[in-house]
Amino acid sequence: MATNDKYDRQLRLWGANGQKALMDAHILLIRADSVGTETLKNLVLPGVGTFTILDDFIVDHHDLGCNFFTDEQSLGKPRAEVVTELLCEMNSDVRGFARVANFSNVFQTEPEYFSQFSLIITANLSEHELSPLAEMCWAKQISLITVKSYGLIGSVRLQLNGHSIIESKTEGDAFDLRIAEPFPELAQYCENIHLEDLDSLQHGHVPYIAILYKAISHWRSEHDGKNPSTFAEKEEFKSFIKSQARDYHNEVNYQEAVREYYRGYAKKTLSDALVELLQAQREENGYRLTSQSSEFDFLVRALDLFLAQNANQLPLSGTIPDLTATTEQYVLLQQAYQAKARADLDQFTQLLHGVLESVGVPTSRVSHDSIESFCKHCQGAMKITTRSIAQEQHAEVAAEVVQEVLQDDLYQDPIQTPMLWYLALRATDVFYSKYARWPGATDSAFASDQKEVFLILRALCQEKYQLDEAALESETETEDVKMSGDGEEEEALPETVLVRRAHAQEIVRYGGIELHNISALIGGIAAQEAVKMITHQFVPLNNTYVYNGIACCGATYAL
Repeated sequence: MATNDKYDRQLRLWGANGQKALMDAHILLIRADSVGTETLKNLVLPGVGTFTILDDFIVDHHDLGCNFFTDEQSLGKPRAEVVTELLCEMNSDVRGFARVANFSNVFQTEPEYFSQFSLIITANLSEHELSPLAEMCWAKQISLITVKSYGLIGSVRLQLNGHSIIESKTEGDAFDLRIAEPFPELAQYCENIHLEDLDSLQHGHVPYIAILYKAISHWRSEHDGKNPSTFAEKEEFKSFIKSQARDYHNEVNYQEAVREYYRGYAKKTLSDALVELLQAQREENGYRLTSQSSEFDFLVRALDLFLAQNANQLPLSGTIPDLTATTEQYVLLQQAYQAKARADLDQFTQLLHGVLESVGVPTSRVSHDSIESFCKHCQGAMKITTRSIAQEQHAEVAAEVVQEVLQDDLYQDPIQTPMLWYLALRATDVFYSKYARWPGATDSAFASDQKEVFLILRALCQEKYQLDEAALESETETEDVKMSGDGEEEEALPETVLVRRAHAQEIVRYGGIELHNISALIGGIAAQEAVKMITHQFVPLNNTYVYNGIACCGATYAL
């Protein structure tokens, strides 16, 4: 089967450029446990170019219970090698490598090893292990995804520092038709159509773009060159378009023109994200580019120059929507737009080459395909920087987010709000840093672990997240339940108490284990975000997703 056939469906999502970026990527997975393997599986299937697994664990019976890429024959073998071999069987286009080594040791002795990867994914690392890696990734602008699967709770955390997006696929990427400010090729096409000379069949197949061009030209001639501005004027303009039809109910092109009437006078403006990007680039470095600057930075600088020379209009993409027209008229209209798009592309390319040459960079540094793609999609261009993991762990802003969620964004069953389980996961990290094991992992310490985790959870909520005492269950164990009239146990705590001993009891009950169904779900979400990051398309989540498998609900938080 040809590669294009194998990837046909996903090519419709992210196109040839996105697929090439995926096939050029090299991903590092640190720890091939269940959730890590599931994440990588969902990147191998769509054809990520290369992956490396860094893991020093040996396959044991715990792996057999939750990792479908291990079996009894793999017991006692290095997990990295077992998983790599089986993952590679899923897609012959993908190269996989296993490095059987301890992550912490490699990080201490070979920190530069991690700089070679397009994306780093960590699975179930403790906070102590994750923090130094996250700081290095932040400093070197390496994209990082951390995934966690802990009993019935899972999470995905993205850390992005200056992540560029060209094809954001947002609504701001809609067709740029320029009817309100027609370029010469479009004006010439429309002027060549004489509505009064057309028969009924031809009149019913005039593209609505030409109808709107003529309607707004007439309006301006009657209103001192002004566009419709008030609601009444816009309604009048719409009625005028409708009145120009010979048989409105049977002329679909005029129905399209009425539906799209605003395009006749509305000028295309830059998206908020693009304005913010251009402003940030000017303020951060004043476009003091160097030979080490990224391809994206060069493209943005060329775009700024292009806007300055073209009355703040973007390069035309050259694409037009499906509309009612004869084949001949559609082709002529398309040719008009494509001619303008080629001219804009040529001008943009010259500006870009000038920028590259000014810092001694060969013009071949940015390919023609990359330039063409940027010109088509630059309306959706943006740069995203999440909060770093270090900021999440130490900054006051995380406390503000937690407080806001617990005040205004509670789940229908408040104690199942995903944010509360995020706090419980943080408590397990603190426990691990103190005792070098996950709470509940040993039966003999089960009761004491529950008490310890609850105390840690309360302390976190009070000291770090500054939650009101009324939202926390008391430290001293009290009678937490009362009997209702029919003899059933009924909760005695008031609804305002959100952080409860029950959260600690449940999280300790898991004992640090993974459940495959939770790992599979989290792995799918993480892989989806990884594809966004690798292809530089679509907008990644900001920045933490928490899934509560108890209540089957999830939420995204900007921590």
